Amino acid sequence: MGRGFTPGQPVIYTMKSTSIRSSPGDSPISATVGCGKIVGSRPLELRAGGVAPSPAVAPAFVRSADRSNSAYELKFLLSDVQAREVESLLRRSLEPDPHGDPNAGNAYIVTSLYCDTPQFDVFYRVGFGKRRKHRLRRYGDESCLYLERKTRSGDKVRKRRTCIGHNDLQRLSVPAESTNGPVESSNGRATIWEADWFHRQLSKNDQRPVCLIAYERVAYVGTEQGEPVRLTFDRRIRGVLANEWCVDSFAGGTSILSDGVVCEFKFRGAMPAIFKEALSALHLAPASVSKYRFLMQAAGQLPLRRPVDA
Repeated sequence: MGRGFTPGQPVIYTMKSTSIRSSPGDSPISATVGCGKIVGSRPLELRAGGVAPSPAVAPAFVRSADRSNSAYELKFLLSDVQAREVESLLRRSLEPDPHGDPNAGNAYIVTSLYCDTPQFDVFYRVGFGKRRKHRLRRYGDESCLYLERKTRSGDKVRKRRTCIGHNDLQRLSVPAESTNGPVESSNGRATIWEADWFHRQLSKNDQRPVCLIAYERVAYVGTEQGEPVRLTFDRRIRGVLANEWCVDSFAGGTSILSDGVVCEFKFRGAMPAIFKEALSALHLAPASVSKYRFLMQAAGQLPLRRPVDA
């Protein structure tokens, strides 16, 4: 499983939208999804609040000295050739994410279950969905499932996450008010479920599972001027429509962005010099890229409402 880092002064980019088609003949529902027992677990030690204290945690999960946890996440839609040029240039200054598999080119699998309302308010950025996105994420075959909320404000992103076990997953299928009262812990004290905040937000906005997306990620991490930075490359992105609380791996599905690689520069504050060098040397242009929106467009089952840029 992977995560990343951050640095100093805001930098503003004008994003350009990108149009990509799914592979011809693909079906968004031609996949097999199973919710069986998760094996091969590798438990994480978690800080209070459910954030893993890894040296490879995404910048938007890392709290800075001023207690802010917002960060910049610049996306680029690249060809595989371009992605390898970026990787070749920047890996000189960064280290492979320690969670990658050396036998798989330092890649690991990310599987995410995206939530939306029956009217697809998140897809169309309506109401609360204008700035927020809720998802469940699993890295490889980990037993820990991450409940995440991603909030965007301008060019900056804030994230909150909580880790739950597989046995708690089905608690999300019933209204929050009926499940999240105090429960007795091992020491006899009444406690609130750690995922209560996530569950209540889903219930309040009538969100439920809409699709599963999986891809192979290669990540690099490092620091510049004492601040952490992170670089990621997502390949072989595919998805399937879903209506169950299940984040297991699946076979088949629709290939999206099939001829592209989603690259992200993640940092907090001033853009690191190594990223500036890559932008200049390789003439990179940030782009709006949403895996969720590309998959749902390919599925062709959205209501007639005009979408906005991802």
